[in-house]
Amino acid sequence: MLLRNYKIKHYHGFTLMELMISVVVMVLMMMAFGMIVTEAQKVVGTTENVIRGNMTADTIARTIQRDFSQLTKTGFLCIVTKEGSSNHTPVLLFTTSGLKYSKIDAMSGNCGVSIYGHANNNSAESNYPLFLRLGWILNSTDTSSTNDVWPIEMSTLQGYTRFQLSRDIIDPLRNLPDNLTVPPVEWSQVQNLWEVLAIESNRMSILWTDGDMDTNQNVRWYGIDNNADGDNWFASRLDYETVVKNITDETQINDSSNIEFNSISSGGYEALWTHHDTSNWPRAIKIRFRLRDQELGKLHTSSDASGGYTDYEVICNVP
Repeated sequence: MLLRNYKIKHYHGFTLMELMISVVVMVLMMMAFGMIVTEAQKVVGTTENVIRGNMTADTIARTIQRDFSQLTKTGFLCIVTKEGSSNHTPVLLFTTSGLKYSKIDAMSGNCGVSIYGHANNNSAESNYPLFLRLGWILNSTDTSSTNDVWPIEMSTLQGYTRFQLSRDIIDPLRNLPDNLTVPPVEWSQVQNLWEVLAIESNRMSILWTDGDMDTNQNVRWYGIDNNADGDNWFASRLDYETVVKNITDETQINDSSNIEFNSISSGGYEALWTHHDTSNWPRAIKIRFRLRDQELGKLHTSSDASGGYTDYEVICNVP
């Protein structure tokens, strides 16, 4: 019987060096996987926050467009700076028609006034303005409501001159309430939440156009532009310093050709259109604003100027 010699191979375990290398490779792979998961979570979180911001902006845009679809030239349209605002905070006011119901009381009316602007938030949890929309119903039969019913009729407003309208109606209304607290801590504060469109918003601009084009065939926009650089917060149709600021007396303001003038009570830009002359009303209004998302802001470094803000723009035709 023929015997064959077999070589027997001996297998040894990993050396210490090989084991260390394997551990290092495994750790690196785990770290890489962890980084991928973290970045994926950030992307998902950012996307969710952006979607939430877009939904808020879409709600705001729909609200503004709905109001503008009901705008009536039998009343007025006004862009004005908020009284005493060092940062030229704009306020937009205009009359609307159509059946409206109070959000607070069992009242209704056939006309109203819509007001858009920013107001301070007294909550210690926020350092950013609130975006407000006040929708007043005109109903002279109700003299007790202090909520969203205004005891006046459109015919009464039509009896005002432009000067009286600016002094007695617009000047008081442009001072949006600055005593809101969101989130609320008292029941009285809960009742005011119907006014709030967004909790954290800033850099609002309200501009108007009569359809004129510049030399590059771009539409010219006038009004209060808080997105402009430096001190160019206004974009008046006429020279602001030498013309608009000098239109201050009753006769000048009653002249409907003087669309832009100096606010009566405390100065500042004002553009006013009334039923006295419907031929010079603007073609469109543009509203720009920023919304801030707290969670999105946490994903930004302190050196990131965006800070969780997203810019939005709404353009509405004036019917």
